[in-house]
Amino acid sequence: MNFTKFNSAAKKTKSFTVREMFMRQLLQLKGISVDKAMAITNVYPTPKTLTHAFKNEDDNLLANIPLGTSKSRIGPVISRNLSQFYSRPSFN
Repeated sequence: MNFTKFNSAAKKTKSFTVREMFMRQLLQLKGISVDKAMAITNVYPTPKTLTHAFKNEDDNLLANIPLGTSKSRIGPVISRNLSQFYSRPSFN
């Protein structure tokens, strides 16, 4: 195998969906676990849908979203933080 074939075979070429990239973005925020990110993206699969939902609802929009099969919920603090993050027109 020559270097060109090896190099093309070894490239990471996976394309991510918007939902997958949104989940990765959520995971960078404090307090967001994989379970919470998955629960949020199951209801709001893109940042645009979440932003639009926060414009029409209050800060507790995400508070009662269940986490998988457990009885846990996302909670009001994380919901409020995400509301502030995704509702601001700009960051100073």
